[in-house]
Amino acid sequence: MPGDPTLPPPLLTYGLEVDPATIHVSTDPATPTLASLTFAVNAPPRQVIQVGKIAIHVPVDSSKPEAWNLSASPLTRDCATLTSTGTDTWTPALTNGWFVFTPDGGPVEISDQSLRITIAKIPVNVVVGTAKIVLKEWAAAGRGSEVPEQPTGGRSWDAVKFPSQFFFSNLAADRVKVRVGEGVTLTWAGSADALYSVATDNGSPVRVEAGPWTSPPLMGNTTFTVYATYTDPTTQASATRTLQIPIQVTLPEMLEFTCDPVELDYATPTTVTWRTRDADGIYIEVNGVRTRHEPGNGSASLVLSHGGTHLVAYAFANANAATHELHSSVHELDSAIPGFIPLNIIDFSASPASVDVHHPTTFLNVDVAHVQSVSVQGAGVDFSLAGPTVKARLPITPGARDLPDTGIPGIDLPPPATLASPYVLKATWVDGTVTQKTFDVTVQLVQFGDVTATIAPASNGQDIVVTVSVVATYVARVWVEFQALFCNGPVFNQSSAKVGTRSASMFCTNVPGTTTWQASETFSSADITPLSAYPAAAWLTAASNSGVSVQHRAEGENTATRVTVCAIKGPFQMWP
Repeated sequence: MPGDPTLPPPLLTYGLEVDPATIHVSTDPATPTLASLTFAVNAPPRQVIQVGKIAIHVPVDSSKPEAWNLSASPLTRDCATLTSTGTDTWTPALTNGWFVFTPDGGPVEISDQSLRITIAKIPVNVVVGTAKIVLKEWAAAGRGSEVPEQPTGGRSWDAVKFPSQFFFSNLAADRVKVRVGEGVTLTWAGSADALYSVATDNGSPVRVEAGPWTSPPLMGNTTFTVYATYTDPTTQASATRTLQIPIQVTLPEMLEFTCDPVELDYATPTTVTWRTRDADGIYIEVNGVRTRHEPGNGSASLVLSHGGTHLVAYAFANANAATHELHSSVHELDSAIPGFIPLNIIDFSASPASVDVHHPTTFLNVDVAHVQSVSVQGAGVDFSLAGPTVKARLPITPGARDLPDTGIPGIDLPPPATLASPYVLKATWVDGTVTQKTFDVTVQLVQFGDVTATIAPASNGQDIVVTVSVVATYVARVWVEFQALFCNGPVFNQSSAKVGTRSASMFCTNVPGTTTWQASETFSSADITPLSAYPAAAWLTAASNSGVSVQHRAEGENTATRVTVCAIKGPFQMWP
């Protein structure tokens, strides 16, 4: 077969028109069918091509008709013409079966002008088959470029010959515009002895019966090519004619997708509204999870968790008709991205903020907005509640604390006036972050002031009165126990100089605030056992280090005990 398949594509563009479009071979070799080949030649847009020569080969029978030849007899130079829309002129020649077209005066520049090459009056042989029309080109790109001596490009076309009874025409579709996922039905008129196949775009042809033929669901714009192939039963040579029809597929289009409100509380819904074209509904994707919503125009209420601030909507059509669901026209919320209102701890306090043993109960005030959940923990409370708004008034009893005790009578460290009872609020936002706030409820503790004791003669002149005073704050009850020891010597000695003892106790209760607690006890001479060294009628004098031992305990704390020893100065006369 003439022609060099290794040549690259030509620099100029060539379009071939065969007349008649369907070449029917004659049944009588004496009266062959006449055909013509017309080539439209142009330079690519905005390019300049230097052309030195164009050659075209038409296969011709030599001894007998062949399926791969087009002409039944040799052609002459007069069959060929070349015309230009420019000022250039060309001269055709016929050399070794090639029509060679050369510009007069040497290579010519092709840019804006176009060429038209015609090879007419071709006597078509009487054998069904396909003939190859081959073209070669001698050209160079660019103004003033030198054209090589050898051909620089080439291509070929099929000239197909059919029997006289063959026909194939009128390719049509029931619809030339459909929605995605819909199919079309193709019809055509064609010979019953032809075989038909259909291909879509660049797909391989699929054998079909003679029309009508219904396509599968279409996912995008599609061009159908229908092939009609006739095979000669004698020579087994085949000839194929193709017809094409484009189908426009309208994809679902998202026109509008809005969200209201765009600032959300935890577990508070927002309404999304959408408007589409050529769609049956939409998919709304939140964090990779898709939900389907119909119809094509509508609205839906969504409750978004954290991270649902990025919504993507897909319009769809005929999703169930396709082997896979098609989504197009992705629409993301940009200016209307829903977000969550920041957490706000409006109030976390106690009312009153201070308690004591007489008023042990107070109330925690909790007021938190735009929150997922709230928990409060502390002495006497373990509370939790879900948002988005949490308001509560929680009764609490913080309780008292133990006072420090040195354990050494008469040597006591001063205790604190108050202790803090902490309560912790934890507020969890929708993204899982926790904001913590602490409020300390003040617990007023028992405070002891002065502890004093006095000794004085009784009104009868015979007895003596010992009075103990205790100053205390925030106590519920004071217990006082005291013991008086009397001695008559200059040295206080409990084992050898003791001349008498007496104990007493007192309870005072339910007195709030700061109070002086006082207890008195009278000791008579009958309580005193004189030492043998002194007569009974002797005057007894309390030495300077005579004293009263006082022990007291405040109740209202857990275990708070203090001991104080008070030295009572003398001397003084207790009785005659």
